[in-house]
Amino acid sequence: MNVYNVIILDESGSMSAIYNQALTGINEVLSGIRKNQEEYPDQQHYVTIVTFEGNGVSGIKTRRDRVAIGKIDDFTKKDYWKFRRKVTPLFRFQTDPLFRFKVTPRA
Repeated sequence: MNVYNVIILDESGSMSAIYNQALTGINEVLSGIRKNQEEYPDQQHYVTIVTFEGNGVSGIKTRRDRVAIGKIDDFTKKDYWKFRRKVTPLFRFQTDPLFRFKVTPRA
């Protein structure tokens, strides 16, 4: 049985305050997948890692694509150290619509 694991990482500037925790968390998830592979040898675990940092579609990058867990090393600062944006695209997505609506008071 094939098991596909997808990890989505935010590389925007808002992550800089918790960078070390995020990097540790990524590696803990990968470690858990490795453990599952060992515990259930009938399962073949594959990992896809996608990052985003804004700029629409051009800010989305596939770092690993359906790679067998046995071939994936832990993430390092070289793999996960971008932080080009000051705010997360998700935050921008949530707040931008607020400024598009003109509120008219009811009489």
